[in-house]
Amino acid sequence: MQITTEKRHFIRHALGLNQAQNGIGYRNRFCAGGRDQVTGETLVGKGMAVVFDGNWFVITTKGFNAARNGRERMDTEEAARMKRIDQRAA
Repeated sequence: MQITTEKRHFIRHALGLNQAQNGIGYRNRFCAGGRDQVTGETLVGKGMAVVFDGNWFVITTKGFNAARNGRERMDTEEAARMKRIDQRAA
């Protein structure tokens, strides 16, 4: 699935992939405000994120797959949490 650079950056930041030297995402959260809030809400509408408490976003497997590079993956614990988030997004 093609996504904009802005959405890709949002997802990668939320997952810690923008800082991961080893290609493993180590978190799943983004406290958004302003323009990022709009981006997060768009991702929710596409099933790529879920919102908590108004401005905290977590990414679904669909969002991760849209923004990942090659062999990147999520930390084992975060991958398990992401599966639970997927159920909430459904």
